[in-house]
Amino acid sequence: MGFRKPFIFVILVCLETVFGYTPIEQVPPPPQALPVPGALDPASQQILKWAAQHPASEAGTVRDDQGCSVPSLTASLGIGSRGNLLLEDVFLVNEIAAFNRERIPERVVHAKGHGAFGYFQLTKDISSLTKADFLNGVGKKTRIAMRVSTVRGARGSSDIEREGRGFALKFYTADGIFDLVGNGNGAFPIRDPMLFNDLNRSRKRNPQTNVKDQTSRWDFGSLRPESIMHTLKTFSDHGANSRVIDGFGVHAFKFVNKDGVPVFVKFHWPSLQPFRWFNSTEISLIAGIDPDYSQRDLYNAIANHDYPRWLFQIQVMTVEQALKYPVNPFDTTKVWRPEEFPLMTIGELVFNENPVNQFNDQEQIAFSPERLVPGIEPSNDRMLHARMFSYPDAQRYRLGVNFAQIAVNKPIIPVKNYIRDGFMAAIPNGGGSPNYFPNSFHGPTVNQTVKENVFHVQGIVDRIDPVDDVEDNFRLARLYLYKDLTAEQRRRVASNLGGSLAGAIKEIRERAVRNLFFRITPEFGKQVWDDMQAAVDKNDD
Repeated sequence: MGFRKPFIFVILVCLETVFGYTPIEQVPPPPQALPVPGALDPASQQILKWAAQHPASEAGTVRDDQGCSVPSLTASLGIGSRGNLLLEDVFLVNEIAAFNRERIPERVVHAKGHGAFGYFQLTKDISSLTKADFLNGVGKKTRIAMRVSTVRGARGSSDIEREGRGFALKFYTADGIFDLVGNGNGAFPIRDPMLFNDLNRSRKRNPQTNVKDQTSRWDFGSLRPESIMHTLKTFSDHGANSRVIDGFGVHAFKFVNKDGVPVFVKFHWPSLQPFRWFNSTEISLIAGIDPDYSQRDLYNAIANHDYPRWLFQIQVMTVEQALKYPVNPFDTTKVWRPEEFPLMTIGELVFNENPVNQFNDQEQIAFSPERLVPGIEPSNDRMLHARMFSYPDAQRYRLGVNFAQIAVNKPIIPVKNYIRDGFMAAIPNGGGSPNYFPNSFHGPTVNQTVKENVFHVQGIVDRIDPVDDVEDNFRLARLYLYKDLTAEQRRRVASNLGGSLAGAIKEIRERAVRNLFFRITPEFGKQVWDDMQAAVDKNDD
């Protein structure tokens, strides 16, 4: 057993090189014992609980999808005990064919995710700002669903890795579905959707080696400095456990009230759970012990009636303020500072229901920023415009053209329209009603009271990549580091960044520090540089 210590040392050095993880002896003891999945937690006991609620007397017998009784689930139809199987065994054929088709395309990003159901309760009436029904009337409850996800990992990856988090909400309102497809840090890495594919490819697996590549990540990031705010928050203490992360709508939306007066808003939902951050070593250990840590934690909390809760807040910017704002207020790489645009608490999100079936309730749930209700409209946010197309288009590919008919995606109100047919049309499909408009035969008509806000636009048509110093990428990053974080929190951000950068080649990692972190402040740039060099030197030992 003399190989054990060198073997562990090699593992930790590799972790530090690739992910920026720090060896155990270099970090303080964890503030609490690391979680280990056990046989007594609710997630592990689920099947026993189900059996207790469904006695054997109610089990019934197996039938195939045509309603025919299945003669056996253990023996195929064949000639004797050693002869050939028979193709006429339709039950075997159906079993194999069904298994071959169980999987649907996984999400190209945000494949690893989990969620829950619950309710939103309004605590402050904002009918003066919006005519959206679910935001009018103190005490009103609206059913909601949520999904928290990592960005780059596949379905089987760890859900506690240090990376960006998606945090999506679905509101089942009396006016239809409202989706908030947000994230866990409040900013986006790019401001122009033309870069969306490249952003995600740079953070996924190398096309030849099929391993995650820190060089490509930092190559792209160092060439697009607008990603700095998203980068800093990703490498901060936030973003590991889904129950404690804050949620952000990221985009600016337009509220319109019953008088047609618009304002711009951003959504926030800060967590009400006690905050607990993980250092890099803890993250690597937990990911190895239980790659489903965050999912298990959320499931167990709800099963134990420790329902996770978030405040629901908005920031408001008038049209006049938007016109005078020194930078583009619709740039998703920026945030609206709360001292300029205070947070207004308008409600609370409570999640008290676990999914009944993960495939039905989570794998098939479809979020899209174009799912808006009267009183909430798009702003001039270009990333929002692109996502309003890309998300439903991805769902059509992944789930089929009629994905909105899947139970978890259906609104709570009856749907009548002139959309017909397509793969897996599962609703009445319009029955015998007219399938064209206008018509003279009592088909559904348009609600004349619903009308988008009218606004004036002017400008030149051009392709404009905003100049770096005009867009001021680093002012907000500086405020975040030196106003929102403590010195110790700032120190951990630098350490996490240095560890990650050490996995990139020399030219790229040094350019990243120069292009990004020294431009925040020389002090912070030097912190990151020193941590990066220390990690590189240790890797070279």
